[in-house]
Formats: sequence, structure tokens, C-alpha cells
Amino acid sequence: MPADTVLLEIMKNRFQAIVGEMGQAIQRTGHTVFIKETADFGSVLVSPGGEIFAAPLNIGVTVLIGTPMDTAIAAVDHYDDGDVLIANDPASTGAMATHLPDLYVWKPIFVDGEILCFAWTFIHASDVGGKVPGSISPTSYDIQQEGLVIPPTKLFRKGQLNEEFQALFLANCRIAEQNWGDLKALIAALNISERRVHELVGRYSAETVRASIGDILDYAELQAREI
Repeated sequence: MPADTVLLEIMKNRFQAIVGEMGQAIQRTGHTVFIKETADFGSVLVSPGGEIFAAPLNIGVTVLIGTPMDTAIAAVDHYDDGDVLIANDPASTGAMATHLPDLYVWKPIFVDGEILCFAWTFIHASDVGGKVPGSISPTSYDIQQEGLVIPPTKLFRKGQLNEEFQALFLANCRIAEQNWGDLKALIAALNISERRVHELVGRYSAETVRASIGDILDYAELQAREI
């Protein structure tokens, strides 16, 4: 239990505000029905070790809190400031994605040259190719029939769009314009998160924010064990 419980509560609410604003950005700027109507999306903050320490309580999918992110993080050899990663492959992400329509997009947030945390977003994509429109069929018997398999891949490198991957991805889905619109909504949410985390660091210091991430995870474990 951290000594300064008041600061812990302040930081918890600050983090919750960030992921909530990310969710609002996705819902308001996304293009497809899975975002606009069914709210099948998510926005979270993740520790450098792959643990979710903040997730919205009232927007998007609220069951992501135990999703494992560590395998996806470790699958990338090196992160640079401005990188944005994308993946939908259950195997290479350690079951982070549960099927190919689940697109996860994440971004490292750097402070003073070190990764402070990751901003992470998710959508159920309306189509990622495969044998049927919508990419879900009970008659499929292997994962390739679901659509394009994406292991952790850099969508942006140091802030520059990976145009070759973009062209490959959009060529393998039936609603390219709408899918790219959804991905831009996720990228916007990541950029919002990065800006808000930097504002938080400017107010409280990187050391305080970093320590608060660990304290929040420890306190959550303590509460769960008590229950």
C-alpha cells in the first residue's frame, strides 16, 4: 500500500480521464457500425511490462483489463519515438487478439528517451478479408480463411506512415476506405493519450507518474486478494 493514498487517487483519476478521452475520440471519429453503434472498441494505458493500469468504465468494451499485452510488446525488437504498432494475430501476440477481426494498435510513450508506458487501442474491424464479408464464418477451418493475419507490425516508423503495409492491408479487405477511417480514429486516440501523459509528466514529474503506475497495479492486486 503506497504511503500517499491521496496522490494515488488523484493519479488513478487522471489516468481514467485519459483513457476515457481516448474512447470518446474513437467513438466520435470512427467510420464503421462496430464503432458507432455497437461500441466494440477499447482504449487503455499499459505499463512497460504489459499490464493494463487504466481502462474506461463506461465507454467501449470494458472487459479488456486482463488482456495480456506483454507478448506483443516483446515481439517488437526496438521501439522508437513516433512508432505505432498494429496486430491481429492470436498466435504471435499470446492471445491478445482472439480472432483476426480484432485489430490492436498501440504506441510507446517516451519521456526523456525512455518508455514511460504504452497507449493501446482496439477495434473489432468490420472486414479484414477472408472467405466471407465480415470475416467471420462458422464454416472456416483454418485461420487463413478468416482474413489477413497481421503479426506485430510497425504501421508508423518514427512518425512516418508505413505505406507499403497500408497498401497491403487495404488491398485485403472489402471496405478499405472505412477500415482506414477506423484506423485513423485509433491513431488519433493514441496521439491524444500521448499528449495528455506528457501534460501529466509536466505537472507531476516522470518519476511520480512512473511510480504511480506501479502503485496502482499493486493496490489493485491488494484489493483483489482481499475480495
